[in-house]
Amino acid sequence: MKTNSKFNNSELPRNCNECLIRYLLSFILTLNLTVSAYADKSNILGTNATRTASKTYPKAESLKKVESLKIGWLGYILGRELNSSQKDTARKNKITSSTSKDSTATPSGAGTYKFRDKDLNIVADSKTDRVLIIFQNVERASQQQVRNMIGSLVTVFHDPTLSAHDKVVYWVYGDRGKYSSAQFEDAKTRQETLSIIATVKLQSEIPIMEKDQEKTSGRVYYIISSELLLKQLNLE
Repeated sequence: MKTNSKFNNSELPRNCNECLIRYLLSFILTLNLTVSAYADKSNILGTNATRTASKTYPKAESLKKVESLKIGWLGYILGRELNSSQKDTARKNKITSSTSKDSTATPSGAGTYKFRDKDLNIVADSKTDRVLIIFQNVERASQQQVRNMIGSLVTVFHDPTLSAHDKVVYWVYGDRGKYSSAQFEDAKTRQETLSIIATVKLQSEIPIMEKDQEKTSGRVYYIISSELLLKQLNLE
């Protein structure tokens, strides 16, 4: 199903970040800005990552399914094994409870480890070095920085699936790739449950579009994760 949105990457001039943001904000206005009960049932509200991993291991077909979606950021692909360079980065920049300065509650318990590549944080499986979570956190971001971050995500993941409360933006993936906003709305209207494998979620403490917020600042983060894998690891 094709999305009839106002936002289309192909219409944007090259290297036009302000144009990208402007088109994105126009697109967000066309989305449902309230997460409904349907969305709650679909479990797309992000990851409550405060639990410790159990010894349950993701099934091979689950890992392959997630990897095949090719959802990633700066060379890190969800479900894919780290390459030799990334493993070297992980060894040199491993994050422990004593070294972590992030307030983001992201798991790195039994069976997993967390490391940083510049501003990017990655959680990987200890047994296979496969990527389980990719996230970035900014504690004191301005509204413009939040918009810039969304613009960068859109250049990679294209149109979002939905937004909520002017503070959250989702890209939602199923077996065949990302769900469009039209597909999501159609499923909601039909009261059908979408099969959700992975999500990209951005959440901001300050409004994304609200006017007169230029001087405010707050925490913003985006997280790329697979509910399918996290459930099997008891990390949701």
